Amino acid sequence: MQDKNRFDRNEGETSSGFLLWGIAGLGAGLAIGLLIAPDKGQKIRQNLKKSIEDGLDHLLESVENSLEKAYEQAVEDEKAKEDTASS
Repeated sequence: MQDKNRFDRNEGETSSGFLLWGIAGLGAGLAIGLLIAPDKGQKIRQNLKKSIEDGLDHLLESVENSLEKAYEQAVEDEKAKEDTASS
């Protein structure tokens, strides 16, 4: 039993370490990319801002669609529940 707990604890540490190193690698790659980029800093920031805005718009649209579908499903489930109860 003790070995299983030790395995679970080590698994969490490995996942945390992997995530931390992944974020560090992403930051380093971004820094290197900005240093060797052919465009000027202003242009890079504009492009980055536009990409982030586009990504956020897409994310918000996806969330709105998911919420609409969840609401519609909840309404359908409630109607089915009422129909079953009245039968």
